[in-house]
Amino acid sequence: MEQNVILTLENISKNFGGIQAVADFDLEVVRGDIHCLIGPNGAGKTTVFKMVTGIYRPNTGRILYQGKDITAMSPSNRARSGIGIKMQVPGVFGELTLRDNLRIAIANYLPKRAKAQEREARIDALIERVKIQDLGNPLVKNMTHGQHQWLEIAMALASSPDLLLLDELAAGFGPEETAFTAQLVKGLNDQGLTILFIDHDMDFVRQIAKQVTVMHNGRKFAAGTMDQISQDEGVINI
Repeated sequence: MEQNVILTLENISKNFGGIQAVADFDLEVVRGDIHCLIGPNGAGKTTVFKMVTGIYRPNTGRILYQGKDITAMSPSNRARSGIGIKMQVPGVFGELTLRDNLRIAIANYLPKRAKAQEREARIDALIERVKIQDLGNPLVKNMTHGQHQWLEIAMALASSPDLLLLDELAAGFGPEETAFTAQLVKGLNDQGLTILFIDHDMDFVRQIAKQVTVMHNGRKFAAGTMDQISQDEGVINI
């Protein structure tokens, strides 16, 4: 494997009973890239994400992260190895405050003897990293949908990942939220974070994706830059 490839999927497949959700799927994500998986509903994109994070184990194939075979590694060990994920449905705690949610997120990634001042400084850094410091410390249930998404990105960053997976981040966003989120993601990438994401919002994808892979019926259908993909007759017709 080339040294600059952070994630490799080698011929991975996943079956659920008699249904093949993903079939012989290959993918390479280059370190420092913003790589998007697109395709129709049911194409297998989220199943691929769940195999990368260890929620699902592939029936066949291998998953390599930074050159190491992690196919059989547990989700918690993958997170500790540097893979973070924000799934489509926010996993925030509505009855708790913004900072309390982040305290929970960082709990497994700080030394047990860490002082309160160190914990709060880590929380401040995460808040600033996703540019939500102006929100203060509201109850999460009183925050907007977009603010929930940005908070959950901060929670995913608590493990200090090298690779961040984002599932349908821009779903339900208006133009201003989409533009803010695009700048946020590009800023994280500029800081050295590699990003693999799924989205159906093609405007959002055009704003941030460096490479795009198209899935259809559980298989890789096409790959290239957004300009190349947008001109591909086969992609246009699926």
